[in-house]
Amino acid sequence: MLQIILTNEFYFIFSIFLLFSFCIHYGIFNKKFLYQLQNQIFINSTLFVCYYLLLLCIGIRSIKYSFFNIVLIDTYSLSLQIIITVFTIAILFLSLTFVRIERVNYFEIYLLLLIAVLGLLFLIELIDLLGIYISVELVSLSFHILTAFSKHNVYATEAALKYFILGSISSNFILFGFSYIYVITGMTNIIEINKLIIYYIADSVDKIYLFHSNILVSSIIFSLFFIFLGFLFKIYSAPFHLWIPDIYNNAPLLITAFFSTLPLIPFINIILRFSLYFNILSSFLSYFFLLFAFCSIIFGALGALFQSKIKRLLAYSAVTHVGYFLLFIYLLLKINELNIYLLQLFFTYIFLYLVTNIGIFGILINMYSYIKINHINELFHISKLYKSNWLLCFIFAIFFFSISGIPPLSGFVGKLFLFSSILSLGDKIFLFLVLMLYATISSFYYVRIIKILYFNEYNEWHFFPMIQYSSSILITLIFLFVSHFFFFF
Repeated sequence: MLQIILTNEFYFIFSIFLLFSFCIHYGIFNKKFLYQLQNQIFINSTLFVCYYLLLLCIGIRSIKYSFFNIVLIDTYSLSLQIIITVFTIAILFLSLTFVRIERVNYFEIYLLLLIAVLGLLFLIELIDLLGIYISVELVSLSFHILTAFSKHNVYATEAALKYFILGSISSNFILFGFSYIYVITGMTNIIEINKLIIYYIADSVDKIYLFHSNILVSSIIFSLFFIFLGFLFKIYSAPFHLWIPDIYNNAPLLITAFFSTLPLIPFINIILRFSLYFNILSSFLSYFFLLFAFCSIIFGALGALFQSKIKRLLAYSAVTHVGYFLLFIYLLLKINELNIYLLQLFFTYIFLYLVTNIGIFGILINMYSYIKINHINELFHISKLYKSNWLLCFIFAIFFFSISGIPPLSGFVGKLFLFSSILSLGDKIFLFLVLMLYATISSFYYVRIIKILYFNEYNEWHFFPMIQYSSSILITLIFLFVSHFFFFF
């Protein structure tokens, strides 16, 4: 019997079409007044997403369902979708400030943001290879257009071209891995493929069908290698990270804030899902992720030490944190069982990092435009910020202290989860010491930003504009969360 369980996603698609019709009517025939209509477009988009969040919260008590063996909806996927929806609302609040400062006079930015979010929401609940690839391409296409939406910014166009070329390479890796799995097994459902591997190990499958005694396992490992390479490229894990500093630096600041936060959860969830569903290969996959985790932590920490541009520094900081996320996947595979407690710690760390990241980009967007300098780029542009706005400077410093892991802020809690999980294994003292060393190194460039904020002198006096009202509420809430989470976790 047909079960219509994608009501939430149907509503989201209908909302995008409704908003598109509204924008087409007022945006084309009243183009002179489109800038005045941005508030209405923002309000409609936010209301749509808030109602979708309400639908998700109502469905959080639902049990597991499958939809034509393509979609798996359970409490786990609904929880991740709620997190993505909350961050989408935060991005929409920042977009209102960005649109006003940049005087964006076209409506496509909101539509593209919602389309990208739709792809991310589908990525979380899909368990079919074809559906996953289509969702990845939907997200990537939206990101490519959003990166280049500043038509007169040659650097944004260059960043979009680089993003498109390198993103296509990673998508080809993913497509090749998916195609190879389908050729070997004749299946596209991840759960069914997992069952086939288990039956094969248990000698319950006819070996004649498999053509050779070891062809299934070796082929699955070969295909997973390409799939993981593609997704590691998507989350800019080292050594596939060299493109991301240019994208961070040249893309519009709102778009940088968007694709530095929201895509991490779905893409890491896909990597985690493939790893756990094929946990029979965990002895190979655990050291595979440990290698990339070390590369990300080392290259991210050392690369950020020599950066003079604030967005490039944040890019290398993101690479470092991706290494921490991969370490959690390594720990889950090393235990070789679904540890719910460790999984909760993992996504709590991701959530804490993304909240702080949203706060940092929220402040940067509000400082985006001021006298004589069009945008915040170099680190010395924020020097002596406390003279212009001491409270904003204090909050900015707290965010950087948090992301570096200074107690008792929320970033310290995330690193505490990771380090305590490593120590719980008992025989990973060397790994713990190496992580402590590079965590100390990474703290240096965060402290350097604090030094610039308070102590560096600059030849010119800069007046930073007043924070927009919508952004001030968001930044205040994030500040309270970051500074008080330690006392409630």
